[in-house]
Amino acid sequence: MRSLSTSLLTIMVLTCNGQDWALINPAYRYNYSDDGTDTISNQIRVMEVDTLGVDSFRYELNRIGVVCDTCPASLGGPCEGCFVLLDQPQFLGFDCIRSNDNWTFRGPDTVNLRSSFAPNDSWLFSAASAITATVDTILEATVLGVPDSVCRILLSTGDTILMSRSMGIVQFPYNGLRYSLIGNEGTDVGRLMPKPLDFFDFQPGDELTYRVVCTEIVAPPSGFQYPVPRTRFWMARILDRLDTPGSVTHFTSTARTFTYCQLETDWDCPSDQWAFELNQVVTDHPIVDSYPGQVLNSPLCWPSNKRYIAEYALTEDQRPVLRSKRLSASHRPLDLGALTNGIVPFDTYSQSEIWYEYGLGVRRAYFNAAYVVKEVELVGAIIAGDTLITPPTIDWTVDIEEPFIQPSMLYPNPVDQTCFLYGLIPGEQAWVFDLEGRMVLSTKIAADGTGLDVSSLAPGTYVVNAEGLRPQRLIIAR
Repeated sequence: MRSLSTSLLTIMVLTCNGQDWALINPAYRYNYSDDGTDTISNQIRVMEVDTLGVDSFRYELNRIGVVCDTCPASLGGPCEGCFVLLDQPQFLGFDCIRSNDNWTFRGPDTVNLRSSFAPNDSWLFSAASAITATVDTILEATVLGVPDSVCRILLSTGDTILMSRSMGIVQFPYNGLRYSLIGNEGTDVGRLMPKPLDFFDFQPGDELTYRVVCTEIVAPPSGFQYPVPRTRFWMARILDRLDTPGSVTHFTSTARTFTYCQLETDWDCPSDQWAFELNQVVTDHPIVDSYPGQVLNSPLCWPSNKRYIAEYALTEDQRPVLRSKRLSASHRPLDLGALTNGIVPFDTYSQSEIWYEYGLGVRRAYFNAAYVVKEVELVGAIIAGDTLITPPTIDWTVDIEEPFIQPSMLYPNPVDQTCFLYGLIPGEQAWVFDLEGRMVLSTKIAADGTGLDVSSLAPGTYVVNAEGLRPQRLIIAR
């Protein structure tokens, strides 16, 4: 892994005075690490620039969301991470005000930096904490492999700030962490966030297999409705591609187990032409254009009011990954009328996850609330001839779309205490519903012939269902 110390090579001390340095370029995105590695933990963007007069500007920086473990009493107090604090400052603060050579960063603290200085210059860095800053030296160095000048500023706390003439803040200590610049999107050097279309950069010969789960509401002649999870598989082999400015279209051959399902996931299933246009990708897959810590509403697979926090990471083979931050859930009823501005409770009655990987697109998109389950998962990937994810063995039926439903049976039926389930997939769930559509029992299929203990249920008629199972009537008689 690359750390900041290897990217700055000091050559000599400069003696020039009164140099004007740019701390923030509104057109750039600055990628920082807070753990000494080249994994991006923060990306600073200037979201808005307002003029305050000649040579004076207010820069509004990007804002993030953080998990709140202790919330106001009006919201029930401690809640084990079930709330999200919105619009929190990135490590440089909510915004920055520049007035001539003075740069004031305003957030939890207010700190001051200068863009014009000479060795031994001093100023008040933080008035609240009585911290002073002193220019120690100006060095000729390389920053992210580019020749530059670096200023070393010593704080009275013993911390050090490094600034680059062309790239702004290179190292910044804050709240017990050291933030190091590892990439600059503008000069396009160092570790950069992938562009949105890079996540779908498939090439001819690539093969992707998806498992798609959705929930169908079945209304049998008896009159009561109940949910049935349906699983299907979808494979796309890339034959060719057409690139235009801002879009890419993949020409594919596809195979599938079946196509129709009620309450379908909001996912573009690959077809003969699988097109990705930049603006539409950003709309349909907003997390691929996000920055770490950004709070998003995703239209993919779950309702748009489900908020989540974007997290950035690297796989073992250094593939960039963006995924939703999973939050703990409170099981306490919430008074939604008592919400404080900027504090939003995490949905306690649903689970959701979204996961994208560079060059593989959607790895997993999942939503589960009550009886409704929607899921898209990449279960097979052959990329550039390498098997990154071993595809499942599936007997594809070419040009004939048939339901992917396995034969199954319950025995004995009627039953007194325990019935046995045959023909199901180990690892899947089986559910028992009463005639009013309420789930009254569930079990995980351990192996073919898993026993289902119904001794706790009252005698009567029930419906047993599982993935790949036609709903079957079960009679309990004693």
